[in-house]
Amino acid sequence: MEDLLRFLHVMGAIVLVGTGSGIAFFMLMARQSRDIAAIAHVAGTVV
Repeated sequence: MEDLLRFLHVMGAIVLVGTGSGIAFFMLMARQSRDIAAIAHVAGTVV
């Protein structure tokens, strides 16, 4: 049982970190484009 809980904990952490990294990447790409409409759209989606 302990191994299952540890596995689920690690998988949850991987998903959380991966999701956060993906959101940060999309926002970074939108800001680098300097397109106000794209920035507004991405910011509305990720926040």
